[in-house]
Amino acid sequence: MSSNTKSSPNGQGKCSPNPLAECKNLVELGIGPVRVAVREKGAIEKGWQTRGYDFDSFAAAHRPGENVGLRGGDKTPAGYAAWIDLDIRDPASEAEAYATLALILPNYTEHPIAISGSGTGRHILVFTPHPLGSAKLARSDRETADGKPAWEIEIKGQGGYVVAAGSTHPSGGIYRWEREPDVPLLSLGFAASVDASRLQKAEPERDPLDELLGKPPREPVDLARIQSALSFVDDFDGRHTWLRVGAALHHEFDGNEDGFEIWCEWSEQSAKFNLRDQKRTWKSFGKSRAKPVTIGTILDLAYKAGWWPAFDVRDDDFDDLPAIGSLDLASPDPVTPSMLRFISPDQCATAPKRGYVVKGLLAPRDLATVVGAPGAGKSAIAPLLGYMVAQGRDAFGQRTRQGGVFYVAAEDETGLQMRVAALRDEYGDAAAFQVVAGVSDLLAKESPDLAALVAAVKEQRPSLIFLDTLAMAFPGLEENDAANMGRVVKVARHLTKWGAAVVLIHHDTKAGDGLPRGHSILNGALDVSLALTRNGTKVSGNLSKNRNGPCDFEIQFEIQGAELGEDEDGELVTAALCRPILDDFCDIGPRNAKERAFMGVVCSTLEREGGTEVEEKALKVELDQSRALSGSDKKDTRDKAFKRCRDALAGHGVLSVCTATGKIKPLIPLDVLQAALGTGHAGQRLDKGKCPRGPQPDRHGHTP
Repeated sequence: MSSNTKSSPNGQGKCSPNPLAECKNLVELGIGPVRVAVREKGAIEKGWQTRGYDFDSFAAAHRPGENVGLRGGDKTPAGYAAWIDLDIRDPASEAEAYATLALILPNYTEHPIAISGSGTGRHILVFTPHPLGSAKLARSDRETADGKPAWEIEIKGQGGYVVAAGSTHPSGGIYRWEREPDVPLLSLGFAASVDASRLQKAEPERDPLDELLGKPPREPVDLARIQSALSFVDDFDGRHTWLRVGAALHHEFDGNEDGFEIWCEWSEQSAKFNLRDQKRTWKSFGKSRAKPVTIGTILDLAYKAGWWPAFDVRDDDFDDLPAIGSLDLASPDPVTPSMLRFISPDQCATAPKRGYVVKGLLAPRDLATVVGAPGAGKSAIAPLLGYMVAQGRDAFGQRTRQGGVFYVAAEDETGLQMRVAALRDEYGDAAAFQVVAGVSDLLAKESPDLAALVAAVKEQRPSLIFLDTLAMAFPGLEENDAANMGRVVKVARHLTKWGAAVVLIHHDTKAGDGLPRGHSILNGALDVSLALTRNGTKVSGNLSKNRNGPCDFEIQFEIQGAELGEDEDGELVTAALCRPILDDFCDIGPRNAKERAFMGVVCSTLEREGGTEVEEKALKVELDQSRALSGSDKKDTRDKAFKRCRDALAGHGVLSVCTATGKIKPLIPLDVLQAALGTGHAGQRLDKGKCPRGPQPDRHGHTP
């Protein structure tokens, strides 16, 4: 096989401190890039092992001065990439190191070779028929003054990366190519031959006593999974966490050097790292007969920090999925085995809470539907919910967790854009809300729309995704067919993989029972379903299903026409706008002396400065100085009094708080509010018909 490299003049290699330019061809070949700290070797981003950058998105994320890493284990036309990392710390041992390298990879000079910024190390790029794990292959018996091997050779496959050419070494030297990769040849599938068996660490011989006692062989360590989890555990300065991680790795690796090296790589992120202490502590692990600390400890720490293992369950019902493996929907090849976790009641009690996107309605990774008959208001309430999440504003009296929103407009793109324009006029801008236009088919095999959507979700990590409508997003869907509807569930569930709640806008059954139309596999897979019923101008919404909570969430709203201007003929243009409606009466005005003091400052500020909103920060300072809400000398106590009063006023519809802008807006006309303050009577009641329109309290007394 011809070499897949191109020699550099004089063997010196390129020395351009531009890692983006140097890595471009290899990234486009399929090797994943990693953001690495300036003049360092450590990755910046968590989850780099599975992050799906293409070159353009990586270039957009990369910051000037940052180094670049190139992953092992990624599939390319030439095979699965892996890097042989030759690290020579003692120049006197160079001959021995290269002799060992020649035993492992006899034709190493035929492969692309990069020179480390230190000037002594080498990164050799190889391609194998199957992905390799990362492992130590060989090391010197002699040590340097700081206790490290004089030289060592390791393979960087899955779960590993090397610093790319063009990056800057901590010493100031530039990583550069000694033999550049011939990317055009590699893209055609031609690469220098490799005996992959030489690049895999041999399994240690079994203890004869284990065989005699019938002890089963130890399962191989899932190195990529462990390293992925550890990248989320960032409390490397905490001694308790440091000891737990070390003990877990010692147990998982039976105390061997591979486990120690992983522990060191993780620990070196701390300024407290001390190799001598590291070695002494490692030797102390495993001496106790008490219950050992296992790898589950690391996984638990990672889960609590937001890690989620990358695995998919194989599903034989969808035989087309392997054809769209590039969309990350099919099982990876080779299949990553699932890791069962056994959790005690005590652990359940201390497990992280689910969190919320819309409190009482949607949680992260939920699959939900909004269902109703045509014209029930599905495509009016859904944009409002999304807009409230994008702004971090209460929705129907429920708190929201501010986050990005994708609204996939598979039906009536123009109408949706008009409704969003009306929401913008009503509530102000929401940069985190994005209409996803141009989606025509998420059902087809190898759907380019699905590929683009998955890539965008993976990159931007929205907290809420709407597919409006299910029928138009999945054209040609046989709704009563289990396989077809199962595919819808499969796609929707996949979109939740990165933390988003996914909401499908869909029709209900002809029976009007609040259930989604089509095969029952959809309703069975749902976490939440909001059913809408129209009665004249009013629309009611009730939960027909809530897997993780009560079904007492009830809302009412009206659909009104919001004016957007005039068309070319001078006629009024309107868009449908969802407005929450009240019970028969609403309370106006503050209800006690503290609330009157709060709103008195709001009114005086608006009279003095004009406008319709006040800055929460300035309001808080003025009330704090006057001690109107609390006479305590403790600022924390006064801050809590401010928050309680603000939330109480929002609760019975006097004001609205926007966390995105940090502003407070009265929901009652200023003259009406001043009249209520002037009487000194709390809680006057006003007929609903006289209540101001716009954002108003719902039946719970909260405001959107």
